[in-house]
Amino acid sequence: MNRNEIELFVKNYIRAYLLQIREQNKFSQEKVANLLDTSRRGYVKLESDESCCDAVTLLLILFVVEKDPREFISKMREEFVQLRKSLPILSLSDLFEMKGITPQEYRYPHQNAHNKHPSQTL
Repeated sequence: MNRNEIELFVKNYIRAYLLQIREQNKFSQEKVANLLDTSRRGYVKLESDESCCDAVTLLLILFVVEKDPREFISKMREEFVQLRKSLPILSLSDLFEMKGITPQEYRYPHQNAHNKHPSQTL
């Protein structure tokens, strides 16, 4: 799983969580935005999957919105582990092959850079 895929997972998880909290508590977007110390517009972007929350917003979700932060983290981790299990596992040699390089070229790219086309370097 690469960083973009992890960010997408986090965005989707938090989006679904916030929608659930709003529905369960009959909160307006404005109310949740105030709880998260953000603008309504910023909150709408979170809820509509246009942006990902920053660390401060995540902490506010955990400490202000969520009643049991451990449960939130535990559930998120469980879903993350399940998602990772469903993805194919690649070995380092698979990754090198996909990039068209050898482990030696990966360790010392500057030594072989003059022999490779720019699109073949990392």
